Amino acid sequence: MKYRVLVLISLALFVLFTACQNSDDGGGSSTPPPAADQASGAVRSDTSGVIETAAGARIAVPAGAVPLTSDGQVGTMVFSVERTQPGTINNPPAGMTVTGNAYQFGPEGFTFAMPVEVSVPVEGDFQAGELVLARVDPTTHQPHMMNAVYDSARHVVSAQTYELSIWQVYRFAEGASAQYYGRIDLTNSHANGTWVNACVVSYTLEYESDAANFNGSWAAAAPVGETGWNSTVAWYLPQGTYSICISSYDPLHPEQSEYVVLNNVLIADPWTISNPVTVPISVGPSFFAGGTPGNCSCTPEQTPSAGTGDIQVTLTWHSAASLDLDLWVTDPAGERCYYGNPISTSGGELDRDNWCSDYINGQPENIFWLSNPPQGQYIVEVDWFSDCGNSLTSQAYNVRTVVQDTTHTYSGTITTDATVEVVRFSVSAAGPNFLPPSQPPRYVLNKLAK
Repeated sequence: MKYRVLVLISLALFVLFTACQNSDDGGGSSTPPPAADQASGAVRSDTSGVIETAAGARIAVPAGAVPLTSDGQVGTMVFSVERTQPGTINNPPAGMTVTGNAYQFGPEGFTFAMPVEVSVPVEGDFQAGELVLARVDPTTHQPHMMNAVYDSARHVVSAQTYELSIWQVYRFAEGASAQYYGRIDLTNSHANGTWVNACVVSYTLEYESDAANFNGSWAAAAPVGETGWNSTVAWYLPQGTYSICISSYDPLHPEQSEYVVLNNVLIADPWTISNPVTVPISVGPSFFAGGTPGNCSCTPEQTPSAGTGDIQVTLTWHSAASLDLDLWVTDPAGERCYYGNPISTSGGELDRDNWCSDYINGQPENIFWLSNPPQGQYIVEVDWFSDCGNSLTSQAYNVRTVVQDTTHTYSGTITTDATVEVVRFSVSAAGPNFLPPSQPPRYVLNKLAK
């Protein structure tokens, strides 16, 4: 927890404010999507769950995917699906076109213990393999091709992921550049529910231009009999030569995990509709004979579950250079829960903070009321505390509110030294009510020191 002292009285200057998504004037928030295109639900570490909208967008969470809390207790996460505005993703890969709506999946800013499956609906009929699902990198805003499967019966494209953000479906186009992604088909032939996880240890790419959108840490997993997932996973990777680590994982006996490293795995050809060449890797019980006990070093490191309850407000931002933004939530009595008052009288608690001296890109700030929050109006704000000496002048952010089982995500941009009101919501016996911001950005010259 940060320790801070009072420096000087804050002085607020007011400027014009336009409440539009990703505005450059200091802040703004997006309009929540239609009710048919949003859904949310809580899942624990020891349970599984499916969160699905009426339009068919969904998250399937296997048992064991929700990480434990920092003190080793069963964690709970509220998962959410919300359709985003068109044009969310920039620079589609060469030879691909955008298909259908983009979706914001949450919670953002966390890495799961096991992958979850996201599904995005598409209209029309397509050939198997014609569509691929991409995760938008929140820092670079570039799409990453993921291990996707098209379900022609449900008209959805599904992919596995350890992290949630915005996702978009792409369609392969014939006659375009041969610089497509290649594909590994990872098949799990275990019959006892053991998962197979795979991740990249090292690589040499065939095309240098792929390096900007590939960090080498993408991972795939092939389960058996879990939430209806197929035991063969299509894993898309840039063409090149790889060392791939493959491990076994039994959620009931994680201590029995083993791994094997496959060297010189060559992805020589692109995967296209007319030439659907793949690199098959089949893993059964005998695969791990002589394997090394433990998990692959390249497996994503899970993030402990944060606090949630009747109210949860989470702020995420993604900047390669360190930047300190702060989340403020003011309760009906006028008491603000934030870094200077991490536990409020009404039960609000700040349990995640991300600041200059211990900055982690994408790590969320989180404030929650476990139960029985006081009725009345709450004000959610984002404050620019410091650019950490990096000369940054603006930053995009997301704020997700979970209020009495209703979830919304608001996107905006904050500028140097601004404090931006994101949303107001009220809590009552009749349920929550959400209101647009009523205050323009203000500029606080002096704040609590960190």
